[in-house]
Amino acid sequence: MSLLNPFALAVLAAQYAIQAKEDHRKKAFKLKLARLLRERQYTKEEQLEIFIFLDILLYIHNPKIRSEFYESIRQMKGDLEMLVMGNIEEIGYERGITEGVEKGREHGIAEGVEKGREEGIQKGFLLGQIQTLQELLQDPISSRELLQGKSVEELQGLVKELKLRLSK
Repeated sequence: MSLLNPFALAVLAAQYAIQAKEDHRKKAFKLKLARLLRERQYTKEEQLEIFIFLDILLYIHNPKIRSEFYESIRQMKGDLEMLVMGNIEEIGYERGITEGVEKGREHGIAEGVEKGREEGIQKGFLLGQIQTLQELLQDPISSRELLQGKSVEELQGLVKELKLRLSK
């Protein structure tokens, strides 16, 4: 079975997912798979799709180990950095929930409870994405206060811009 075949990688990852229970082992194996993806002749789109699939299959539950994994990916340099984009939403979601709950509470007076909560969660999610993208791009991290002053549309535009820069 050739490792150029994406199904070979999927089968290999599935077998490992069944065996590996500890996040440290998953991290090590995912890094090996990421290096294989980088070495093979896949297009960037194929690499991204395969990586996202493998990343979901071998999910690392421990936030510290997951952060270490993404840092290792970022240090690999080259096209592989782009693969991290598949998980920016996840990282942003985790950060965003915390920010969103806080923002939702701030806006949660009387009839504005639901609207404030939804907007707060959405803004928090976007804040998390922006700060994660800035970390990956090694840009200065925008302060929470600065970003919270922006509208949802402005934050969405900033996310698109940062994703575009990361994919280059």
